[in-house]
Amino acid sequence: MYRLREVRHMADYDFDQFEGYDQPQSAGLGALGDKARRWVHIAGAVSSVALILGLGVWGYQLAVRDVTGVPVMRAMAGAMRISPADPGGQQALNQGLTVNAVAAMGSPVPQAEEITLAPAAADLMPEDAAPVLAEEVPAVQPRLMLADPENASSLEMALIDPAAPTPDQDFMKPDGSVLDNPNVIRVSLRPAARPQALGGGMQLKAVQTVSGESEPSPVPADFQTIEAAAIPTGTPLVQFGVFETPEAARDRYGVLLASFPEVMGDLTPMIEAAQSGGRNFYRLRAEGYASLDEAREFCKGLPSNVTDCIPVVKK
Repeated sequence: MYRLREVRHMADYDFDQFEGYDQPQSAGLGALGDKARRWVHIAGAVSSVALILGLGVWGYQLAVRDVTGVPVMRAMAGAMRISPADPGGQQALNQGLTVNAVAAMGSPVPQAEEITLAPAAADLMPEDAAPVLAEEVPAVQPRLMLADPENASSLEMALIDPAAPTPDQDFMKPDGSVLDNPNVIRVSLRPAARPQALGGGMQLKAVQTVSGESEPSPVPADFQTIEAAAIPTGTPLVQFGVFETPEAARDRYGVLLASFPEVMGDLTPMIEAAQSGGRNFYRLRAEGYASLDEAREFCKGLPSNVTDCIPVVKK
């Protein structure tokens, strides 16, 4: 009974009161929207795949960039140098002519319409022609002053005034020599010898004369040299200088042999004649080294201020 009453109530509704509202879209427009949405999805998928492929190609190119970036040099075809048809070269227009216009053109050059002289040289100003020299001022001699003149010693007073008498006259002998003063500490001006333990490298004992200068030593009687032609090419040598005469080279080797007998005794000297620029000279060399490095070590052991030592190879 309740359902029957509800059906009767629904029959009383007026469905025409909703006629003013918009009608729903047709089925054709809905199909068109679905198709556009599908194409947008396809385009997005294709773009994503293309981006991934591009990143992969770009990464591969970065990985092999050092290999593919090496330039390839291709040899040029044909001869590298071609001799010209005229070895004399191209002739200049003024070749064979002088700088004279008559010889070059056959007629003299026309005179210029205007001639301008060069400006005169600048002269000195009047104040520069006769400069005024300042008066010469004598140099002031510095004078030593004592901080405590009353307690100064005789040595300090003598340094200040050499002409002043000194109270220590008892220390002077009649002949002008000085007596030993027990209160004076004597220190030698010569520096102490360097310990042998601190010296590095080869220790050489140089023979010095009384005057301190090297003097030519006589050449030993058994001094013999070898010919340069007897030494094979590539032999390591040491050159001790270049001289104008063979006698000067022999004297120099005698000095070296007397100064350094420990290291020069095992060497064989050689005097090689040479010529350069029309002038004859003689090289003083020595043979007796196993390698060029041994010759260099020998030259390092010699003092540089005593002799010139140059390791060379026989050519």
